[in-house]
Amino acid sequence: MWIKAVKAAQKAFEAWRLTPAPRRGEILFRLQKSFPERKESLGKLETREMGKILSEGLGMFRKPSTWGTTWPEREEGFPEKRFL
Repeated sequence: MWIKAVKAAQKAFEAWRLTPAPRRGEILFRLQKSFPERKESLGKLETREMGKILSEGLGMFRKPSTWGTTWPEREEGFPEKRFL
């Protein structure tokens, strides 16, 4: 099963790497906006994937996240050697 997942990830990466950075930012921003309505399932997934206790996994998605909000505004030349 994991071989199938790796092959799917490789295929997806080929398209993703050719996508311009501003468009990738828009996609990540839309993803981030879906966190509030999916916080319970995302928190449980984080718990299983990262080996966290449930309260830590859920805590990742309890507060409104700002993850990804700076990506659509990035100028040409991204990535830069600085923190977002």
